[in-house]
Amino acid sequence: MAPLYLLLLLANEEIGREIDVAVDELVQLEQDIVQHEQELYIQEEQLIAMIYQQRENRLALHSARDATLRSEAEKNDSGNGSGDSSKK
Repeated sequence: MAPLYLLLLLANEEIGREIDVAVDELVQLEQDIVQHEQELYIQEEQLIAMIYQQRENRLALHSARDATLRSEAEKNDSGNGSGDSSKK
């Protein structure tokens, strides 16, 4: 009976070590996941900032284009108006 008891004791110790290793691996995986989530959050925030910057750049370009078009239209209108009066 003693050898059976000894085998069970050794088997339980081995199972305990394997459980400890598995728990350690799970803890490490959890830490890796948390770190990865933090990195993803930072990347998401950076991407959002880039999107807002691109929107601002696009609005500035549209405003500049509109101002240029208005200026060109005013020049053409004033040029055409004086040209029309000189033809009369």
